[in-house]
Amino acid sequence: MSHSASIITSHVITLEELEDFVTSIGGFPVPNRSEGSFVVNDGDTDVWISIQPKEFTDEFYDEEMKREWREALSGEPNSVIELELDHGSKNMQLYLFIAYMFGKRWSCALDDIDDSVLSIEEIEKKHFTNKELLTIDK
Repeated sequence: MSHSASIITSHVITLEELEDFVTSIGGFPVPNRSEGSFVVNDGDTDVWISIQPKEFTDEFYDEEMKREWREALSGEPNSVIELELDHGSKNMQLYLFIAYMFGKRWSCALDDIDDSVLSIEEIEKKHFTNKELLTIDK
């Protein structure tokens, strides 16, 4: 079973903005998946990226989770970006890199694979302690 995490942001992310972001970090659209599906690859590792429809978010997440998101964002969550991890050797580093880079563009929080909600600063402290940001092989 693959893991998934979610990037939560107050910004209303459009497909065009998501595509621009994904391509800026070396990813690309995936033509054979549903519209708005993207992937970032690093060697044997893929992280699939998509915007969750608002209806799905409203039904799937309870009020307690949404409250945690509001606290982490200091605002209302408006877009949920799903990150689906494969079983590649760099899956943990790659999804954290994606979330970190997303946070450099838009204010966001990461609903992590262990169900904790992390700010970008917490990701940096917890996972990039050597201050050398991982890069992906292109």
